[in-house]
Amino acid sequence: MLPPVSTKERLWRLRGVIAAALATVALLLAAIAGLRGHLAPRAGVEVAHTLAELRHTRYAVVFDAGSTGSRVHVFKFTTGAPGGGLRLLSDTFEQLKP
Repeated sequence: MLPPVSTKERLWRLRGVIAAALATVALLLAAIAGLRGHLAPRAGVEVAHTLAELRHTRYAVVFDAGSTGSRVHVFKFTTGAPGGGLRLLSDTFEQLKP
C-alpha cells in the first residue's frame, strides 16, 4: 500500500497544470482590459440610440492586411431606402503601418 500523499506534494505534482490555468486566466483578463478601450465609442463615431435605429442599421467591415500595413473600412448603412436598397450613412477608415 502506498503512503498517503500530502496536499503540498499534490500541488507540486500539479504545478504545470496550475501554472497553465493561471496563465490562461491572466491572458484573458489582459485581453478584456485591452479591448475595453477599443470598444468604447470614440469622438466622431456615430452610435445608434434607439432600438428602431438599430433595427434599420447595417454595418459592413472590410479588412485589408498587406505588406504595407493593415487597413480597416467600416461602412454604416440604413435599410428602407427607396427601391428597397441600402443607403450609406457613414464610412470610417483606419490604417496601421508596420
